[in-house]
Amino acid sequence: MKRPIQALVRALVFMLCLSTSFSTQAVERDQSAVQAIQAYYSEIYRSDSTASSLDKPERIYAEPLLQLILQEQKKQATSGELGQLSADPLCSCQDPSAVEVRNIRSMPSRKKIQRIQVELNVSGHTEFITLQVVKQFRIWKVRDVSTQDIPSLKQRLLAGQNAHANQAP
Repeated sequence: MKRPIQALVRALVFMLCLSTSFSTQAVERDQSAVQAIQAYYSEIYRSDSTASSLDKPERIYAEPLLQLILQEQKKQATSGELGQLSADPLCSCQDPSAVEVRNIRSMPSRKKIQRIQVELNVSGHTEFITLQVVKQFRIWKVRDVSTQDIPSLKQRLLAGQNAHANQAP
C-alpha cells in the first residue's frame, strides 16, 4: 500500500512544480514586456527629445503593422498630405517633448501576445494607450495600438489603404 501512496505523492509534487514553473514563466514574460515598453518610452519621450516612434518604426513595430506604417509614410511623402499618421501612435500626440509617462502595466493577456497599458500625461491631458506586444526573436515589438479614439491602429491603416485602393482608377 505504501508504494501507490508514494507514487501519488510524487505525481502531486511533480504537478505542483510544473504549475509553479509555468506561472513563474508567465510573470517573467509580463515583466519583460513591460520593461521593453518602458525602455521604448524612456528612449523616445524625454523633455529634450523631438524623436518619434515613427522615426525608426522597424525598431518598435511588428509585422504587419510595420508594413502598414511604412506604406502610410511613403504615401504621405509622395502626396505631401498629412494622412492617417498625423500623430505618434505611442503617445497619440504630435509633440513628444510634452509627454510624461505616469504608469506602464501589464494587462490580462493571451499567451503569446501581451497587452500593456500606458498612462501618459500629454500637455496636461491624461492619455491611455493600450499596446499589443509580441516577442519576435527575443525582442518585444508593438503589434497594435489602441486609444480611446482609435480601437485599432492596424485596422485603421488597413481601412485607409483599402479606401485608397478603391479610389484608384
